[in-house]
Amino acid sequence: MFKKSPLAAAILFMVSFGAYALPINYKFEGNGIFSVGGATYGTTNLGADFTVTMSGDTVDVGTSLFGAGVPAISGLTATFGWGAGSATLSSSVYVFNSQSLETVGFGNAANADLLDIFHSGLGSYDLISNISFQEVGGNAYWSQWTNVASSEGLITMGNIDPVRFSAQVSSSQVPEPSTLAILGLGLAGLVIARRKAI
Repeated sequence: MFKKSPLAAAILFMVSFGAYALPINYKFEGNGIFSVGGATYGTTNLGADFTVTMSGDTVDVGTSLFGAGVPAISGLTATFGWGAGSATLSSSVYVFNSQSLETVGFGNAANADLLDIFHSGLGSYDLISNISFQEVGGNAYWSQWTNVASSEGLITMGNIDPVRFSAQVSSSQVPEPSTLAILGLGLAGLVIARRKAI
């Protein structure tokens, strides 16, 4: 047996309070008129369905991008899907929620906000919990969604109505790299302590 050292106890204590990331999936869905690579989908009478999905980790959500009251997460890969296929947006995107404006949206550095949705239930939303709603009646903004580069060519949005937003948090915790490093140090410390005690 080995004697428990204060160092080993401290390391194990830190490991027990390590940071965990919860994966979260964001989805923007709608029906409208849009073009992908020069091909147009949807008509005035019958729009086409589309989805935009991106995934991140809850620990990456913060207010450093836009300031207090606007939680955001950046550096995400977005996939645009429609009936005929899917495309990956060439530039990474950010997702944000302006609590004072009751708005959730996403965009990229080249085009700014691509889609903003206004809804009364967003005043306290934090981007790290589950939510799902549908907004009908023109409470969306997409005018800057023009010639957005993707793996299938340029995407331009002409009209959207209705539009939906949802966020789903995974129940499986994923240890952050710093937590794993502390765990490794703790195990190494225990091995060293045991060898010294033998």
